[in-house]
Amino acid sequence: LWYYPKGYETIFCYRVDLDILNRNELDNILKVVKENGINLTWFLSVINNENHEDDVIKLCKSNQSVQSHSYEHEVFPFFEENYQNLLKSNQFISKYTKSPVGFASPFGFWNKNLGRALEKVGYLYSSEFSLSYDDMPFYPFLYSRKSKVIQLPIYPVCVGSLRMRLYSSNKMKKYFDYMISMQYRKQMPLFLYDHPNDGIGEYPEVLDFILKKVKKLEKVLVTDFGEFSKWWKEREKKKFRIFLEKDKLKLVTNNKNKKFCLRIIFPGYKESKVPL
Repeated sequence: LWYYPKGYETIFCYRVDLDILNRNELDNILKVVKENGINLTWFLSVINNENHEDDVIKLCKSNQSVQSHSYEHEVFPFFEENYQNLLKSNQFISKYTKSPVGFASPFGFWNKNLGRALEKVGYLYSSEFSLSYDDMPFYPFLYSRKSKVIQLPIYPVCVGSLRMRLYSSNKMKKYFDYMISMQYRKQMPLFLYDHPNDGIGEYPEVLDFILKKVKKLEKVLVTDFGEFSKWWKEREKKKFRIFLEKDKLKLVTNNKNKKFCLRIIFPGYKESKVPL
C-alpha cells in the first residue's frame, strides 16, 4: 500500500520548534512563508513565550498550525509530571487557536511515561528524533503494546546544526539542495525541522531556498503534520488481499477512495501506482 495519496511521490512538512520567541525572527519567517504560500507547523514552548502574548496571537492568526512543545522545556521520567506539563501547554495554546493535536518534545527526548501521557491527553501524533529519524511513520512500543500516538520522524540536520559547523548561507543552500534531491529520489518523507533562534529566523534566505526548491519538484504533497497524520490513520483502515486465479492476480478490498493506491514494482525496478 503506497505511503502517500495518489499522484504524489513524497510529502513535505516543515516543523519549527519555537523555544524562545523573537519578533524579528518571527517576522522573517512569516514573510518567507507568505511569499511562498507554504505554511509550517510550529511547536510552542509555553514557559518561555507566555509573556509574548501579542506575538503568539500574531502567529496563530497567520494561518500557521500551532502545536505543543510542552509547558516547561523538559521531559520528565515520571508519568504525572509529563501529563501535567502537557496539560498546561494545551491550556495556554487553546486560548489563541485550536487545541493541539501534535507534540514535539524538548531536546527530542522520548520515554514510555511521556508516551503514556501523550495518549492520555489525546494527541494524534508526536515527533522525537531520539526515538527515530529519517524514517517512515510508526507507532512506538509502550511496554507490551503499541502506542496510539503516531510518530513522525524528521530529517535530523537543520540550519541551526549547520550554523554550529560554521556553514555559510550559500553552503547551507548547497547542502539542502543535495539533501532534498536525495530524499525525493528515495521517495522518503521530506519532514524537515529547525528553530527560529540561530536557525531559519536568522537565515530566512535559506528557508526561502528550501521552500522554492520543494515547489519546483513534481508530485510533492505540501501539507502539515496534522493533516498527514489524519490521512495515515485512514490508510491504516484499508484492507485488501491479493490472490492468483487462473493465471491472473485478483484484488479484493474494502476501499472506495481512489486517493489510496498500491505500488507495484516490476522486474528491472520499474514501478506503477494503481488505485486500490
